[in-house]
Amino acid sequence: AVVCEDGSESINLETDILLTINDNSTVINGTASTIGNIAWYEADPTLLPTALRRIVQVSPLTFVPVANQDYFFIYKRPSDNCEIVGKTNISLSNTACCRAAAGVIIPPSELDNNRICLKEDLGVFTVNYNAVNEQEPNGADFQYAFLLTNKDSTILQITTTGIFDFSVLSEGVYNVYGLSYANANTPSSLVAYLETIREDTNKNDIAQIELAENHIAYCLNLDGLTESGAALIKVAKCRIPIPTMNQWGVLIFGLMILNLSIIFIGRLKRDGKDWL
Repeated sequence: AVVCEDGSESINLETDILLTINDNSTVINGTASTIGNIAWYEADPTLLPTALRRIVQVSPLTFVPVANQDYFFIYKRPSDNCEIVGKTNISLSNTACCRAAAGVIIPPSELDNNRICLKEDLGVFTVNYNAVNEQEPNGADFQYAFLLTNKDSTILQITTTGIFDFSVLSEGVYNVYGLSYANANTPSSLVAYLETIREDTNKNDIAQIELAENHIAYCLNLDGLTESGAALIKVAKCRIPIPTMNQWGVLIFGLMILNLSIIFIGRLKRDGKDWL
């Protein structure tokens, strides 16, 4: 396995390493967690008595690699406890570093206090990378999408342009996220990846993306407007505002002027004169 050399990436020997074990001409493929009966060691355990193997046993199994290193494993066959020894190499590389960055989402200027009226719509959401620790990913290697979710974190709308249709939403609280996704992922299409998540039985789509974000197999970054990671937007029925005393005064004065104008025009018509 190859991981990023900058210390930003952890690895889990139980789930992140794909093993191939030859057991008497029977090939077993999988991870340590799916195969079972596997123990990990920092050095070749066959060089030590069985009682001393625990000295070089890896613990914890999730860690941040700091150097290129071989890791050994022992698989015990369940039927007779026969041991099969193997190893894998974990190496560090700059090219393995994930440069995905979702940036900071900028809401439309007309969004007032994160609230909009029912049946209203909003303009374009954008993203910037003005933060000190953020750098815009290379557009040739990364894709970007904005996600609109409900309170259950189910994705309702996906847009690459930053334009959602809020006018079709019912009353409630919604979230907006930005997602940066590497073309090197599988699938290579960001939209295809999101559609796969939307179509499964798990309705918490955001939790699935966050799980992938922390997995070595994916390079992506999810972020939102707030520190909690999402832009909360409340859609609600809006009451017609009650006019202030000054507004009432202006309205009454306008009606009086309109009424006098109608009376004056009416009198001109009755006199047979048309000044209009």
